[in-house]
Amino acid sequence: MKPSQLLLVILSILVASGVCREQYKIVIVGAGAAGIATATKLLENGIDDILVLEAESRIGGRINTVNFHGCNVDLGAEWVGGEVNNVVYETLKDRNLLYLLTRDVFPEKFYLSSRQMISEKLSKELFDAVFAAFDINTGTGPHNSTGSVIQQRYRENIIKKFKAGDGDMDIFIWAEDFLRHFFLFAKGSFSWYDNAYTSDHETCPGYQNYGWKNHGYGKFLDVLIRKYPNPSRQLPFFEKLLVDKEVTKITVNDDHIVINCSDNSHYKANHVVFTTSIGVLKENHKKLFSPKLPIYKQLAIERIGIGAVIKVFLKYEHEWWGNSSGFNFIWTEKDRISSRTEFPEGPENKYGQSWITEIYNVIVIPNSRILLVVFTGEMIPVIEKLDDQIVTNGIKFTLKKFLGHLYKIMEPQTMIRSNWYHNPHFRGTYSFSSINSTGEDVKNLMAPIKNAEGCPIILFAGEATSPLHHSSAHGAVESGFREAERLINIYKN
Repeated sequence: MKPSQLLLVILSILVASGVCREQYKIVIVGAGAAGIATATKLLENGIDDILVLEAESRIGGRINTVNFHGCNVDLGAEWVGGEVNNVVYETLKDRNLLYLLTRDVFPEKFYLSSRQMISEKLSKELFDAVFAAFDINTGTGPHNSTGSVIQQRYRENIIKKFKAGDGDMDIFIWAEDFLRHFFLFAKGSFSWYDNAYTSDHETCPGYQNYGWKNHGYGKFLDVLIRKYPNPSRQLPFFEKLLVDKEVTKITVNDDHIVINCSDNSHYKANHVVFTTSIGVLKENHKKLFSPKLPIYKQLAIERIGIGAVIKVFLKYEHEWWGNSSGFNFIWTEKDRISSRTEFPEGPENKYGQSWITEIYNVIVIPNSRILLVVFTGEMIPVIEKLDDQIVTNGIKFTLKKFLGHLYKIMEPQTMIRSNWYHNPHFRGTYSFSSINSTGEDVKNLMAPIKNAEGCPIILFAGEATSPLHHSSAHGAVESGFREAERLINIYKN
């Protein structure tokens, strides 16, 4: 081998092993919605000396659109909620791309585990009662838990509506658990007693259940990168991206920042934009940053909540559910108690009931032969660890229990599910205002770390840093734009 060839081999090995040190103006940690929004905004404004480090082998973060037997399904963020002050909706509107969205219909029909029929009238009343109780106030005030407030409101409405001994009253009482699950799906916590009743969170006005037709939320990432609708105008985002780069240490020195990765690679930067989830910060912030983060930021990380939900998609050979848009399940007290005996596979909750009692809702994915089953609540950590076959068996058993007298329940051909809680790169789905947190905690979390001259050097983005829109994909995007604008102003000045 010639000396010149040997030199090239050595250099390529050094680069591959990460020994080659590179300096950038800006390193963005995480290629989720916030990281991509930060990078694209910088590139649009002529700042291209950037590097994006992503721990996963894909981009998108908690936006994860997967092609499942010809249908794009979202294991993470799925719906666009609201039209006003929603950067996702407004981005599409400004670019004449609203045709990507469709108004999804949430199923309103309820079914009992006892197979007792619920009339259309009672089902509608129950659906309205759930949403009436779910109408949460915003603002500041005492930190009552949302669970206690909603529970009280719901129970007072039941007492006003029914007389003692009314059979329909029992159904409304049992439906309180459906209300709890419905709330936890929206808020992402493990218990509705963990959520603060009052917070600064803002629900964007307008329709709340926009879906993405057969595109999936990942299509919005293509819009940010300019890959859609015109690939020829795509921003050079992928040229700035390195995947499978798990950041393990961020060290601030006098004149630069060093970012170390688990593969022994390391990079230098003038500024770092940290966009990973609050779950990752909770687990790793003490060993991630050197010097350690200020106490006010550590307290914010500790107080802000994050939980998880599980989404299970099942593919069937035929649409055995006919024209139904989905099913809402209400477990009777008797069936909850006997659930462990009837279905002994898998774990039980603290009341000795089977994990399948956490199944409360089934959503039909239109034109796909696919059903979506959602799990919420305190059992998420153990349900995520269950074998796929046990999960499939439990869902099939539950479908037969509730619907077996009305439909011929089929065996699913295959399934796919999420595991956000146990994934070390996420440790949860989305943040929430806990009973221990305030709006000041969100502001402290998003506040940048500055150097001795007062210049921001470590900046924080991600949905948890959005004061008004935390827990949402649009909150993540707007936080990325916010930090990009901060850097743009620094370099302009």
